[in-house]
Amino acid sequence: MTKDEHPSLSAFDKETDESASDKSLSDCVAESLREKIISGDIMPGSSLTEAHLCHQHGASRNTIREALRHLRLEGLVVNMRHKGARVKALTLPDVHDIYKVRHTLELIAVERSAFASEPLFDHITQAIESGEAAIKKNDWKEVGTRSLQFHQAVVALIESERINVFFKAIVAQLRLTFALCEDEKQFQMGWIARDRVIHDYLINGKRQEAADAMQLYLKDSEAMVIDTVRAFYARQPGSTGTF
Repeated sequence: MTKDEHPSLSAFDKETDESASDKSLSDCVAESLREKIISGDIMPGSSLTEAHLCHQHGASRNTIREALRHLRLEGLVVNMRHKGARVKALTLPDVHDIYKVRHTLELIAVERSAFASEPLFDHITQAIESGEAAIKKNDWKEVGTRSLQFHQAVVALIESERINVFFKAIVAQLRLTFALCEDEKQFQMGWIARDRVIHDYLINGKRQEAADAMQLYLKDSEAMVIDTVRAFYARQPGSTGTF
């Protein structure tokens, strides 16, 4: 499947990203890796070797090291002694922290949706429709990507570029927890339908109903992710809970 057929960037992402001319090469490399994590193309535990990344991005080792430093600060990459950089596998404390952020920002976004500009609602509709199309194609990895993009678009209703940038790193971390499940279809099934309910409440100005649905959604999502992470580490003999 080509990039055009299976895009990793939503229209929301494209509009809120800085232009390439405003970014350093290390920022561009970090952004590329971050997007691959969000789309599920880079998995937890994956090795990020400097030589491979230099060749892939046509960049120097110093540039690659700076990009990896960005991703370490975002909680997406860890350095392993004698093994180099690897994509992080998140732990239960990570999950709890992620959901504290989600509860805070997504509920604020619902509350402030009355003041959001109209094009931002188009982005949440686009994410929902793309997710529903992915279900029809039985593409469950894409379903997960589109659900994440829906929640990015919801947070964008706050209309803060700093929050958008911060939340993109949270979304990438969340995607790393999805990758730990054994059955992606079972894991993703049902969430787009619940996203649709929240979407419809928001579009119709029913903010209290949207907030109630979002709160229950996040509670159920957190419980499912906790179960997934716990089961993953239970399958790793001698695991300390981190990569």
